[in-house]
Amino acid sequence: MLFLKLSVKMILIKFFWRVIALKCPYCNEEMILGYIRSPQEISWRTKKDILTNVADKSKGDVILAEGNILRGSTLIAYNCSKCKKIIIDYDKSNM
Repeated sequence: MLFLKLSVKMILIKFFWRVIALKCPYCNEEMILGYIRSPQEISWRTKKDILTNVADKSKGDVILAEGNILRGSTLIAYNCSKCKKIIIDYDKSNM
């Protein structure tokens, strides 16, 4: 099944719920599929906190990938080598 989804600056081609091609929304060049890995949880936070590695959802933090002692955390990401931008889809249903 091939779905075509168009947005203002981005073209996503989905095959069985997996993005196989992505155009950079900044320069329109094709992005490279890859992974971001960490031995701990990967999160986006509203403030830089050096005392803890755990996200706090009540403060608006977003957990991008749960940490796992044995496997660590992995996120699917797309890299634009021209713009030096990385796009992350942290929707768990797309993984």
